[in-house]
Amino acid sequence: MREAKSLREAWARQDARGLATLEKSAAANHGALGQHPLRIFAEYWLLSTRLATQADAATGAASEDIRRFIARHADTRLAHALRREWLQKLGRAERWDLFTEQYVKHSGDESDIACHAWQERLDRKDGDVMGEVRALWNAGRTAPEACDALFQVMLAGGGVESEQQWARLARLLDQGAIADARRMLKLPGVAIKVDERRLNQAHNDPGRFLQREKLEPRQRASVELFLHAARRYARRDAADAAGWFAARAVSFPDPGRAQAWAEIASQAAQQHEPRALEWFAKADGATLTEGQAEWRVRAALRVRDWKSTEAAINAMPAAQKRDAAWRYWLARALAEQNRRAEATPIWDALAREFNFYGLLAAEETGKLVQPAFIAIEPTDEELNSVRELPALKRSLLLYKAGLTQEGLSEWRWAMRNLTDRQYIAASAVAEVAGVPDRALNAADRTVALHDLTRRYPLPITAQLVPAAREQALDPAWVYGLIKQESAFLRDVRSSAGAIGLMQLMPTTARWAASKSGITKYHTANLTDPALNLSLGTWYLRHVYDNLADPVLATAAYNAGPGRARRWRAEVPLEGAIYAETIPFNETRDYVKRVMANAWFYSGRLGTPKTSFKAMVGTVPARGNVSLAATNSPDAGAR
Repeated sequence: MREAKSLREAWARQDARGLATLEKSAAANHGALGQHPLRIFAEYWLLSTRLATQADAATGAASEDIRRFIARHADTRLAHALRREWLQKLGRAERWDLFTEQYVKHSGDESDIACHAWQERLDRKDGDVMGEVRALWNAGRTAPEACDALFQVMLAGGGVESEQQWARLARLLDQGAIADARRMLKLPGVAIKVDERRLNQAHNDPGRFLQREKLEPRQRASVELFLHAARRYARRDAADAAGWFAARAVSFPDPGRAQAWAEIASQAAQQHEPRALEWFAKADGATLTEGQAEWRVRAALRVRDWKSTEAAINAMPAAQKRDAAWRYWLARALAEQNRRAEATPIWDALAREFNFYGLLAAEETGKLVQPAFIAIEPTDEELNSVRELPALKRSLLLYKAGLTQEGLSEWRWAMRNLTDRQYIAASAVAEVAGVPDRALNAADRTVALHDLTRRYPLPITAQLVPAAREQALDPAWVYGLIKQESAFLRDVRSSAGAIGLMQLMPTTARWAASKSGITKYHTANLTDPALNLSLGTWYLRHVYDNLADPVLATAAYNAGPGRARRWRAEVPLEGAIYAETIPFNETRDYVKRVMANAWFYSGRLGTPKTSFKAMVGTVPARGNVSLAATNSPDAGAR
C-alpha cells in the first residue's frame, strides 16, 4: 500500500524524476501485480507521465502502449482519462490521423478537445465548422488557447463586426475572465482597442478607477471599462455603486446599462440591501444569468413581496424553475396571494421529496408525517453483484490504501446508472468496508425505493447522545449537523484544516477546551470521537446561547457567528427565508440540509417532531437578541 502512495506522488510530480520513479517501479515489479485490481493505476500513472514529459510519447512507440491500455480497460474511468490526455496532446501536435481515430470514441465535452476537432475539420475544408466556432465566440464563454487559432481564421474571414467583438469582451469581463479578455484583445483581426493598463485598474481596483478616471461617453472603450468597474465595485458596496451609476446611467447605452443594473441589483440582494428590487426593475431587458435570476427571487422574499416573487420565478428558464426551492416559493407566493388552489398541486408533488422544501411543502398541505424507518436488507445476490463491480472494488481498495481522492473518483464512476436496490446494496458494502461517507452517498442516491435507516444512520450513539444532553442540546440536531459535516468519518480533515466528526478547527477546539475545563488538550487527539463530541457540542451550545435560534446557530457553526448575525433583517424573518437568502452558497445549502437532517433524526431517535416549520422557526430581528460579548473565534467551527 505504501508503494501505491509513492507511485501516486511520482505521477503527481509530472516531471523527469517522477517518470524515473515510475519506470523503475514498473521494471522491478513486472508481472508482480498480476491481475490485482489496482494494477490499472500503476499502468495509468506510468503512461500518463510519459505523455506529459516525453515529447514524442503521443505519436511514438509509447502510443501503442496507450492504445492497448485504452482497449484493455474500456469503460473504465482511467481509460477515459488517458484518452482525454492523449487527445489533448495529439491535437496540439496536429496528428489528425490518430486524433480522429480516438475522438470518435471520446464521450467528454472538453472545449480544448472540441477546438482541436474543429481545427481538424477546417484542415479538411469542412465548410460548416466556422459556424460552430462563431457560435462559441458569440456565446461569450471562456475558451482555451486551443481555440485561438480558429478565432483568428474566423476574424480574418471578416463578418465579425466590432459590435460582436465588444459583446464578447463585455461577457468575458462580466464573468471575471480577465485573462481571456486580455488574450482576446491581442488576437490578430480584433479591431477594438482597450488599454491594458486601464483594464487592469478597472478590474483590480474598481473603486479607485471610478473615482479617479474620467468617463468618455463617446469612446466605447471608456464606456465598457466603466461598466466593468461599476459591476466589480458592486461586489464590495452595491449601494454605493448604484448611487454612482444612477447619476451617470444616461451616458451608458443599452444593453450594457441594463446588464450593469442587473449585476448591481444581484450584488445588492446578496448584501441584503432593501432597494435591490428597485434596481432589478432598472435592469428590465437584461438577460439575467442563473445566479442573478435567483437573487432577484431572494430579494423579493427578503421583503416578503409575493407578487414580485411570483414574477421573478416565472421569468426563470423552465429548467431552473424545476429546482425544489423555486417550486416551493412559487407555490408559497401563490398561496400568500389567496391562490391556494394553484399552490396545492405544486406542494403535493414536492412533498414526496426528502429535502428541506419537501418537508415544508408537506406541512403546508397537512401531510407532514415521520416516515417509517424500515431497513431494506439486500439479498446475497445483490451484495455479490455490487461487490464485483470493478470500479467499486478498486474504490474500496484505494480507500484502504489511504488514496482517498482516487477512491472517491472510482466510487463516483461505479455509481453511474445503478438501480435503487443496487444503491442500497452498495451502501451496505461500503458500511462493512468501513467507509461511512460512501455508505451515506449510496443511500442518498435512491429515487423511488428508500432505506432511511441507511440515509440517517445512528453510529456512536453511546457517545453522541450523552454529549448532546450534557450540553442540553437536541441529539437529533447534533446528528443532523455531523451527517453534514463529516458523514461520520472520525479522522477526516478538511482542506481548511477542520478535524473529526464535528469538523473543529484547531483554534476553535483549543479555545473551547480552555473554556470548558478540559486540561491536557492536544490537537492530535481531535480525531478521538469522545473529545471531538465533547468540544463540538460545547461550542455548539455556546453559539446557540449567544444567538438564541437554531437556524442562526447552524449558520454560525459553518460561517461564523459574526456573519450569521449580519445576515439577519431589521424585522423578524421566517427561518426558511433567512436560510434561502444566506449569501454564501455553501452555508445556505448547509443550513437547509442540517435542519432537514435534524427533523428526520428526531424520528429515528424516537423523539419525533411534529412541525418542521416550528423547528426552522423565526429568526429574530437585528438588535432583538442580547448577544453576550465574548472573545470566541468568529470563523465558525470549521
